Amino acid sequence: MALPPLTKQLADHLLGVFCAKRLPADLREQIRVSHTIRGNAITIHEHRVAWDDPRSWTRMKVAVLQHNPADGTWELFCFDRNARRRTYCASYRLSDRLGCRLWTRHTYIRATAASRGLSDSTR
Repeated sequence: MALPPLTKQLADHLLGVFCAKRLPADLREQIRVSHTIRGNAITIHEHRVAWDDPRSWTRMKVAVLQHNPADGTWELFCFDRNARRRTYCASYRLSDRLGCRLWTRHTYIRATAASRGLSDSTR
């Protein structure tokens, strides 16, 4: 099932702004952050210049926001070092209205670190 049109438009706008502002200007030549919307899920991607060919870019999934239309909540997933999708926190749910905004402000660094196998003590 696809996201409701208004929710999709809001999420697309908020995450577009987030991705555009996530990195300092001097790093944008090496790293980019983007998002894609498919069905009721929004995937955050990190793009980096390939180490063996500076003209090409690699793409890695960082996190997924999954919308549950039954109760209007968002669930957050990250990816482990083997690119397997994991629940970020079993009870972590975001409200529909503020879900994307809260996630983008507070959780990207944690989801990125978790996907790379880092704990809070290693950051």
